[in-house]
Amino acid sequence: MLKAYRRMLGDTHELTTALGGHEALRILERDAGFDVVLCDLQMPEMSGMELHVAVRERFPTLADRFVFVTGGAFSSDARKFLEDSVASVIQKPFRLEDMLALIDRTTRAASTAPPSGPGRPAPRLS
Repeated sequence: MLKAYRRMLGDTHELTTALGGHEALRILERDAGFDVVLCDLQMPEMSGMELHVAVRERFPTLADRFVFVTGGAFSSDARKFLEDSVASVIQKPFRLEDMLALIDRTTRAASTAPPSGPGRPAPRLS
């Protein structure tokens, strides 16, 4: 999926990728100034739900900038998490236009929040 994201979004967005939640947290410890975080719900070692909880604790303003990507096969806990979460969700397979629109909406919503760091010329995706 990371290669697909790079192909689809790399021309219009600055991308930083992580192979899992632990790596994503290490990246965010160095720089949490992302406009949007695309996060798979099911990842090895740490679920998207667990990553979101960790991000909410460490980087509260970034937690509202999550877009969860899911194949739809998830547990009742994951379903409840998504229902209760303010994060956006997109189902695989998705159309590029739908993903771009969701990223745009998330970025616009984030830009209305109080600034948490220097501005970026193009949306940054993790």
